[in-house]
Amino acid sequence: MNKAKTFTREQRLRHKTTVGRIGSVKMDEMDVSVRVVAERFRYGRLDLQVKPIAGSGFKWVEFHNVRILRRGD
Repeated sequence: MNKAKTFTREQRLRHKTTVGRIGSVKMDEMDVSVRVVAERFRYGRLDLQVKPIAGSGFKWVEFHNVRILRRGD
């Protein structure tokens, strides 16, 4: 089970943005390809707003639930 990571103030200041990056989110029994469109720190945790590559809609998810793909993958 993944545990949400709590960021310190210094880590938040050094955080490199994930906005614009491609990733995947596991929902039930499927992986959905998503693009990160926004991020926010909430109670010391990083949330990402993602939208599907194909389809429509937006969803806020915790950072540890999104697998960010490396550039070139």
